[in-house]
Amino acid sequence: MAEEIKKDDYGKILLSWVFPEYIKHQRTAGWYAGAVVLVAGLLLYAVWTSNFLFAVMIVVVFMTIIFHNFGEPDELECIIFEDGVRIGSKYHLWSDIKRFWIIYQPPEVKTLYFNFKGLAPTVSIDLCDQNPVQMREILLRYLKEDLGHDRELAGDELSRWLKI
Repeated sequence: MAEEIKKDDYGKILLSWVFPEYIKHQRTAGWYAGAVVLVAGLLLYAVWTSNFLFAVMIVVVFMTIIFHNFGEPDELECIIFEDGVRIGSKYHLWSDIKRFWIIYQPPEVKTLYFNFKGLAPTVSIDLCDQNPVQMREILLRYLKEDLGHDRELAGDELSRWLKI
């Protein structure tokens, strides 16, 4: 992106692409109406049970989702090097990554997942227009593939289904 990457820094660049930080969903008026009804119902329940902390949490989550919709996702760059992978501004050596898997069910799901060693969360990266077969061939040189995953992660699927 803005920073120039030298070949000597991390080895040869094998693949690179730009992807959105998150998927911005198109929401209909029905979605907003349903969200308002759900939030109102949860707020009534929170007041009825005198659980005011729950009411505050509901409002904060709802406002976060609404304000998040007004912004545009940042563009991140994924670069696969001989020595590791850089996702945005974070570089990971191959030895820091436990395994990978690709879920490719176009047009909705085209995702690369990296599972890191230790307590780091699994990272999902939109493949955009990348060739998943070529991607898999490159990654198999350095990582184990997790063939146990045939669907996207539940959190990703739920957020896509709920459009959040």
